[in-house]
Amino acid sequence: MSPAECLAFEDSYKGLQASLSVGLQVIVTPNGFTSHHDFAGVLQVLPDLRGASVEQLQQWHEAH
Repeated sequence: MSPAECLAFEDSYKGLQASLSVGLQVIVTPNGFTSHHDFAGVLQVLPDLRGASVEQLQQWHEAH
């Protein structure tokens, strides 16, 4: 699979930057230690993945 066909799930700025650097779209679920990080450039920022269905993830990915 190419990076354009994938999603990365991260919780920190460093993880986000690593994912973006290889061309991945990113869903971020910040935690208590990373909630203040700059998450510019992400597909979505979610408090957690509860309620995020595969169909919803596909829709966000395709809309980007």
